[in-house]
Amino acid sequence: MQAQASAWILTSATLAVGDDFSHYKRRSGLSHARSMRFESPFDFANQALLYLPKGLGDPGAPGHTRAVIAAALPVLEASGGRAFLLFTSHRALREGAEELRHAWNDAPPVQMLVQGDTSRDQLLRQFREAGNAVLLGTGSFWKAWM
Repeated sequence: MQAQASAWILTSATLAVGDDFSHYKRRSGLSHARSMRFESPFDFANQALLYLPKGLGDPGAPGHTRAVIAAALPVLEASGGRAFLLFTSHRALREGAEELRHAWNDAPPVQMLVQGDTSRDQLLRQFREAGNAVLLGTGSFWKAWM
């Protein structure tokens, strides 16, 4: 009996290292699979900004969240919001929201949306509709974003 021909298409930003799929193919048992890599249609150079401040220290250290917000504040102000701040814990999320409110004297210049204030779907809708809000969430929020 002959097996029926079939195809699978797997997509992800993390299947290859450069143009090399060998690690993923080996780990998934697909060592004989054909693979192709396509460039992203997203214009990262003109539509994204990566800011990696130095000297923030260990994420678990006291004062880390305060240092992150202090580093992010000039970028938030320069961009007029339009940011998603992703925290590693609900504690850090609460601290980050408190630090931002304090920095803005409880009068944010843009809408500030914080996970836990309402549902994730509602926050995402408000964030998209506002166009310039600042959204604060935890790692669990990432799944809803995608």
